[in-house]
Amino acid sequence: MSLGKSLLGMFVEIEESETSSASSTAATTPSSSTNASQAAAPSSPVQAPPRAASPHPAAGTSAQVDDAILSRLRQTLQENNRPGFDFLEFQASLTALEKVVPDEPTRYRSAFATAATMGVTVPVLMESAQTYRDLLKREQQEFERELQGRLKQDVGNKQDEIDRIQKDIQAGSEAIQRLTREIAEGQAKAQSLQTQLDEAKTKLNRARERFEVTVQHLDSEMLRQQKQIQSILGQGA
Repeated sequence: MSLGKSLLGMFVEIEESETSSASSTAATTPSSSTNASQAAAPSSPVQAPPRAASPHPAAGTSAQVDDAILSRLRQTLQENNRPGFDFLEFQASLTALEKVVPDEPTRYRSAFATAATMGVTVPVLMESAQTYRDLLKREQQEFERELQGRLKQDVGNKQDEIDRIQKDIQAGSEAIQRLTREIAEGQAKAQSLQTQLDEAKTKLNRARERFEVTVQHLDSEMLRQQKQIQSILGQGA
């Protein structure tokens, strides 16, 4: 497993087995790093455990230095330690002198005096330091690639789901608006038909009333005439 994925696994569960492996690697203590350093550079005159991570936030950010990541990166540097005395051995010498030489410039001079006995020069230290810094840069780029892949996988999938849900919401909203219009139109049409129906009923009722009155009038006239015939003409006429 790549270092980038290993470091990412400290924060995000990639696979259960890989996460367990990353956690074991992240739990490496400074003394374990020292053993790795000694195995990688047996010719080093001084090998001391690296200093613990600073509890203060890194410059320009609120995030703090992570001990687990720091330990893993130091291990990677030791795994790529070049033969002989170079910047990593010089760095270990500085760490070892911290407890006995409080003055920083004196520590640097003392560590370099030891290095110089092995033919190490300032340009050698500078060049090897840049080599390890370039290695850190590559590890950072690898971590960023792993992170972007994870973002694309997790965040991208969630974004696709959000887009799909939003489309469904939009379609549902449009359907509701369409149904609302149809309901309003239907209500208006029903109201119009109800008005027409009421008017038709009124007209029919008036027609019925006029018809009934007319029939009663005609029937009354005929009844009167019947009575007149009986009265005036008699039954035998």
